[in-house]
Amino acid sequence: MERNKVYAEFCSYNPAIFVPELNKVIFGYESWWSEITTEEELNNVITDHTIENVWYVKLLKSMLNANKEK
Repeated sequence: MERNKVYAEFCSYNPAIFVPELNKVIFGYESWWSEITTEEELNNVITDHTIENVWYVKLLKSMLNANKEK
């Protein structure tokens, strides 16, 4: 491999997606996702309710609330 070049390799065990707003590649372990095959699934899978009920979102909110109370 040449120096200072970026290479992408297939790795089915850890999917990744480039997020232009962050200028960053987000890996599967940094997010939660599953295969979405229809537009209906897209509208039903990632909702505010789904996001609010992820354990680490709950943890972050409780930490932020605890910090505000101090």
